[in-house]
Amino acid sequence: MKKILILLCACVALVGCQSTPQKPPETIAIESVYNIDKNLVSDSKTIAEVVSKAESISLAGCPATFVKAYQANILAWQKMADVEKKMYASGNISKASSDIQRFLADYEKNPTLATVRLKSEWPALANQIDSAMFDITKTFTKYTAIGAEYNAVFP
Repeated sequence: MKKILILLCACVALVGCQSTPQKPPETIAIESVYNIDKNLVSDSKTIAEVVSKAESISLAGCPATFVKAYQANILAWQKMADVEKKMYASGNISKASSDIQRFLADYEKNPTLATVRLKSEWPALANQIDSAMFDITKTFTKYTAIGAEYNAVFP
């Protein structure tokens, strides 16, 4: 009986020592990117600023497939920044600035609505806006799907 009690106490002690399993370093690295990326649009005044901030995020420790997909997303945002340049080049800087700020504010809540509004304000750039937004959506889906493979979920 004494031996059973000692064995039972040892088992209870061992179970109590178990800790939560550590996340793999790739998951931690991806989550680190996500934690910065989630605020890029809301913390930016221009699309070019979104691109610049995204380019400055460290991708160290992220799997190569994730890095490639994230960099593709940056290039997609760069396409949108090229549209932004054309808006400013139109000569109506205050309208361009206002529409870009509205786009960025709307994008956080509803990217589709943001895109529709921007296209209605800039119909001559509608095809380029559509193309850039298609690429942004496609590449976002790609890098978040890769993140999910590492149990990292975009917030």
